Amino acid sequence: MLLVLLSLAALCWSAMLGEPTIQCGSETGLSPEWMVQHNLTPGDLRDLRVELAKTSAATEDYSILMNISWILRADASIRLLKATKICVTGKNNFQSYACVRCNYTKAFQSQTRPSGGKWTFSYVGFPVELSTLYLIGAHNIPNANMNEDSPSLSVNFTSPGCLDHIMKYKKKCIKAGSLWDPNITACKKNEKMVEVNFTTSSLGNRYTVLIQQSTRIWFSQVFEVLLSLVPLSSPPSSTSSFLILLKEKA
Repeated sequence: MLLVLLSLAALCWSAMLGEPTIQCGSETGLSPEWMVQHNLTPGDLRDLRVELAKTSAATEDYSILMNISWILRADASIRLLKATKICVTGKNNFQSYACVRCNYTKAFQSQTRPSGGKWTFSYVGFPVELSTLYLIGAHNIPNANMNEDSPSLSVNFTSPGCLDHIMKYKKKCIKAGSLWDPNITACKKNEKMVEVNFTTSSLGNRYTVLIQQSTRIWFSQVFEVLLSLVPLSSPPSSTSSFLILLKEKA
């Protein structure tokens, strides 16, 4: 949400200064400019970047989207620039493809912002799936003419899994317990017993507690309680360290 708000704030500031902003909409087919012969066309982009953005329409109703930002090249051809088109191809169990066209609201009168700095824009969209490879390509419009080299820029982006600090808000990850913080604590009750305390999850009421020391493993099945007493088959030394694993069972 912060990324979206920052983007909106930048747009409002640009509008106040009378600078070009963008208006984006879906365009999966060829751009109309492909059918027109152009004497001159704008150059390619200077930079293209992708990161994740989390938006929330309601409580615990999150969308994970791409925040795509680009920088325009500072040369004389910027005066010919009308729009930038961005296409995203996702490759996982099945292939997805979508494009947006971002029109600039007014013609560029300078190679850099009157307020200083390079012309930079961003678009938040394109839903992101877990552990998926995406190819993001962008080019300026008007395009190069038919049979001419068409300047474009592309980057690869692989979305992370549920362990990521943003992707963990995906509904699929939440159902798998990505937001569960068990807050595990443990103490030795005696030479043959360890007490493990933890916060339960709202998604289940059965748990498996495992304690590992070197090559030895002890476990306990837990049902609807906040602590588990794990019996140790052989007494550990007073300086023993443990790895405690807690697994929720559906």
